[in-house]
Amino acid sequence: MPRSTPEHPLQSERRLQPIFVALASGLFGFVLALVSLQIMLEILHAQVESDLRTLAETIRNAPDGSTSSGTLSPMVSIAKSRTEVPRSTADICTERLVQWLDGQAQVSLAEARTALAGGVCRGAAVVVTPEGEGGAFTVLRALGGDDRSVRVEATTIRQSDITGIRFLLSNPAMMGLAISISLSAGLFGYFLRRSQYRAYVNIRQQAFTDELSGALRREQFLANVRQTVDRVHEMGGTVSLLAIDLDHFKSINDSFGHGAGDEVIRSCGRLLSAAVRDGDIVGRVGGEEFAILLPNLPKYIAAEVADRLRKQMASHAFCFDGRDLFVTMSTGVASLMSTDSIEALMDRADRRLYLAKAHGRNCVVWEDDDNHDY
Repeated sequence: MPRSTPEHPLQSERRLQPIFVALASGLFGFVLALVSLQIMLEILHAQVESDLRTLAETIRNAPDGSTSSGTLSPMVSIAKSRTEVPRSTADICTERLVQWLDGQAQVSLAEARTALAGGVCRGAAVVVTPEGEGGAFTVLRALGGDDRSVRVEATTIRQSDITGIRFLLSNPAMMGLAISISLSAGLFGYFLRRSQYRAYVNIRQQAFTDELSGALRREQFLANVRQTVDRVHEMGGTVSLLAIDLDHFKSINDSFGHGAGDEVIRSCGRLLSAAVRDGDIVGRVGGEEFAILLPNLPKYIAAEVADRLRKQMASHAFCFDGRDLFVTMSTGVASLMSTDSIEALMDRADRRLYLAKAHGRNCVVWEDDDNHDY
């Protein structure tokens, strides 16, 4: 009975059309923007409430002659200073106060300085005047005095010159919000594309590996061997190759059917792949032929590895049609010499494989009279 063709990996995946991906991304971005905006407003509301309390404390009376400045929030700054001006006449008071305000960097407009000074010198306790730039304003207060002078305090509140990154670094809540948005977008993208990436990985793996045995296909195995051999030629070292053939494989197909032969190939591929190191390269190079490349192993140790694999294979019992079957394998071992090409290495391993067959099979040959290597 012919084997059914396995389902293509993409047929088992629920694929998303580009239009659905775009719609899902847009909807997620819209919801994320709304949630982020609401959280940002809550943070800013809390900051404004804190700023108002700080501002009220700042404008209160302090001991005479004190000068202070501070920062309400990363976006708002406050500057505060005091002086004493003569009260002989309103004009002289205004002139002196304007001169003092002219030297204060926080009061920049002449109209604002005149309005502030005139109000206080005429008897007002508090005068508030906008400066006309970015919503800044100055509060001028008369703190008391006597008939000859008056103590005055100027407090200016304006927006700070701050960049976005500085604002984030100085505001832990905003920084946490930015990190949360980034993580949410990253996780959404990951889950949206995870199934497609898995399908791609499966297709790529199937393109490189033999479906039945799980070992590399011949073309990919040879490509990996070429890369390893080139690296050994450049950097030095050694590498050994095992050429493996299952004994009397045709008789298994003839006696038990191709299904039994497939099971033997499948078990052999699993055995070889599980018994070697990470970095060793296992390939199925023919119907019942396998090859293993062993980097950094000299030939005599590679021969010990080959004999261990031979014994494991020979001890594995298969049961077909109620009968036990033991399958053996023959192996030829060769190691890379400094002048070798890939073809020469593989040819030497194949020659020793044929010698193993000629010597009765179920054995390992790693030396011969005509082809010496390390």
